[in-house]
Amino acid sequence: MTYTVGEIAKKLNVAPSTLRYYDKEGLLPFVERSAGGIRVFHDEDMDWLELIECMKHTGMPIKEIKHFIDYCVEGDSRINESLTPDDVPVEYHKYFERKWRADKEAAETGEPPKKYRAI
Repeated sequence: MTYTVGEIAKKLNVAPSTLRYYDKEGLLPFVERSAGGIRVFHDEDMDWLELIECMKHTGMPIKEIKHFIDYCVEGDSRINESLTPDDVPVEYHKYFERKWRADKEAAETGEPPKKYRAI
């Protein structure tokens, strides 16, 4: 299924202008355009968009989110590189550590894991 900017913004509970800004800043390289130049989102784009919103919600700067997205898009071309934890920006470590701790706490208390979305 495909969605417009307005429809996907409503699903994410963000303003359409936020998604347009993310696209302008290069955070949405996966988004297709129609023949008329209109952004077209797909169901599978939701995971990316939710991840971007989570990182933004943690206070990660747009520049660092773009860097992360660029790494993800490069994908398999980086597999043969010898990356170490020091190659990953500290913000990513902090974000995923907070997420891990929250998920662990939820599991210990029997609560469902938190949904990571911007409020």
